[in-house]
Amino acid sequence: MRSRPVATRLHLQESIGAKIFGAFIAMGLITGLLGGFGYYVLSSAGGFVEATYDGPLQAVDFARAASLVFTQMDKEVLRRHSVAAEERPAVDAKIDELGKSFFEDLAVAEERAPRSPRSAPVSSNGMSCASPPRRAKASPISTPSPRRSSSDSTG
Repeated sequence: MRSRPVATRLHLQESIGAKIFGAFIAMGLITGLLGGFGYYVLSSAGGFVEATYDGPLQAVDFARAASLVFTQMDKEVLRRHSVAAEERPAVDAKIDELGKSFFEDLAVAEERAPRSPRSAPVSSNGMSCASPPRRAKASPISTPSPRRSSSDSTG
């Protein structure tokens, strides 16, 4: 009679249902491990993409925006020289507005630019390149003096 319980125990271990159940548990564990590893890889890649986009790419974007604003300021300075005197305050206000935007864009570009321990400071006096220069409250743009041509001196 002892052989009967041993045979039943062996029969349960080798039954097709037990093998399928064991395979189901193994596949569930493998799927869970792969899912956890996939989540880890995606979160690492997401952090890398975020660091890349928020850092150097944003710095380049804001530096280009500052370049565009600087070009617009240059255009306004040229326009200021050709408008009537009563229109110059409006042009000066536009130049001041563009200047503010220019320095804001430079500040963001400087903030997001990648730093290296070997990189030299931009300024030796500790000022940021994105800070506006200090100037007197006089006219923001001086009017150029009229140039004398060679025909003016002969005569």
